[in-house]
Amino acid sequence: MKFVSLLKATSFSGLRVHPFDGVKQYLSTGNLQDNEVSLVDVLYQEKPSRADIFVNEGDILFARMKGTIKVLEITQKLSGIIVSTGFAVIRPNNEFISQYLYFYLKSDAFQRQKDKYCSGAIQPAITNASLDKIKVPQFSIEIQNRTAYLLTKIEKIIEQRKQSLKQLDDFIKSVFLDMFGDPVKNEKNWKTDSLISFGSFKNGLNFGSSESGITVRYLGIGDFKKKSKLKNINELGFITLNSLPADDYFLKDNDLIFVRSNGNPELVGRCMVVYPNSEKVIYSGFCIRYRINNPDLESTYVAHLFRSHTFRKILLQRGQGANIQNINQKILSDLPVPLPPKVLQNKFTTLAEKVEKIKEQYQQSLTELEKLYGALCQKAFKGELDLDKMPLIEASQTQN
Repeated sequence: MKFVSLLKATSFSGLRVHPFDGVKQYLSTGNLQDNEVSLVDVLYQEKPSRADIFVNEGDILFARMKGTIKVLEITQKLSGIIVSTGFAVIRPNNEFISQYLYFYLKSDAFQRQKDKYCSGAIQPAITNASLDKIKVPQFSIEIQNRTAYLLTKIEKIIEQRKQSLKQLDDFIKSVFLDMFGDPVKNEKNWKTDSLISFGSFKNGLNFGSSESGITVRYLGIGDFKKKSKLKNINELGFITLNSLPADDYFLKDNDLIFVRSNGNPELVGRCMVVYPNSEKVIYSGFCIRYRINNPDLESTYVAHLFRSHTFRKILLQRGQGANIQNINQKILSDLPVPLPPKVLQNKFTTLAEKVEKIKEQYQQSLTELEKLYGALCQKAFKGELDLDKMPLIEASQTQN
């Protein structure tokens, strides 16, 4: 298997923007999330920044910053947009097809090399000169086509699974609004009350990195993701403590956990119901636990209430902090919570649990597909896959 440097496999693309008046669409690394592109309209009245470049169809972008995996192939629709220098912009030469390089730039093999050669004290990133040190496995155009075809097929199935999960989330949000109405406008005139009237709050446990002796399960900010419920405790990691904390630091079934503080405002205020069963599980000091002690309030209803866009907006408007947004027990207590009849809450809970079961199946399928994708990527770029039996298609077809 032959390796060539990334610079020999490509040429640097992107042309400097000439001075002009008018609106252009702009893409920074922050505007590329999970393969979703959010372009920003920029009005240029004078000469643009020398850092701004525009790109053409077939160019490939990847984020320069260490630890950041963001890769985008420029389609005809995106041709002509302006991108920031947070991206490196390359164009494959005639010995490489675009989709093959696109998948290689997303691979762990490339990311490990990129991170190794990143430099800079505050925000390490890879320079143009360092790209010459990165090696790309070079196969025949035929094998590149087959590799791209295989990975494209799996990636499309993965995207379908993700879309199915999103549709289920959208469905349950729609059901919530249909049954209970907008929780802020409260068009159905439900009685409102405070969460403190139905339960109690407690902040999570703070501990030192030097503690040792006793190992317990631990729920941290990274375990929230976009979940409304956590039942598989085996997903959680462990921490070590000098001694066991007081009993009220351990979670119980139907407890609700809120993200109290985080540098990412998207995470602040997220809420999910937990079911540790009989296992001892503690939770982060950056979280708040809410425990219901009144049967008139259903935990699943509360969890989805805080997933409502309008209710979450009200919550964050009351949040505190400059660099780190945060909420506290008082903010949660002061929120006017609509209280639909318990029978209606129970009906919603039953439906939500059915949807959760379907989501668990889809999520398991997604996890297995992502593992398969990772394993195939690793083997493909090491030349360990028997690709002779894979369909051969033209590069132009692969790129569509």
